[in-house]
Amino acid sequence: MKKLLSRLALLVISCGCLVYALPAKAQEGLFITEFMALNNTNVVDEDGEHSDWIEIYNAHTHPTNLLGWHLTDNANNLTKWRFPDRTLPAFSYLIVFASSKNRTNAGAPLHANFALS
Repeated sequence: MKKLLSRLALLVISCGCLVYALPAKAQEGLFITEFMALNNTNVVDEDGEHSDWIEIYNAHTHPTNLLGWHLTDNANNLTKWRFPDRTLPAFSYLIVFASSKNRTNAGAPLHANFALS
């Protein structure tokens, strides 16, 4: 398991709405490219709901495993939601729903344990 102790890098997006914590060595290739904090008509999750969502992009030339990395909406809790063992192919996108449903099942859409405010 990756340790995030003092090797954290934080990227704060839009008035502190979302904080993405990841190991410092990875920050050059993974990006939050979009997020939707009030999804009324856009992407629908597998339950047919318009959940908030966060899009991650892997700009690396190789696949990147996200196991042990975290998403959070709270600067005081940098490990609020932990990515499962999921590999993001090179030059690919991944949507994580910020739905408070906390789903990390293999092969299924990912849902963080928080919603965006």
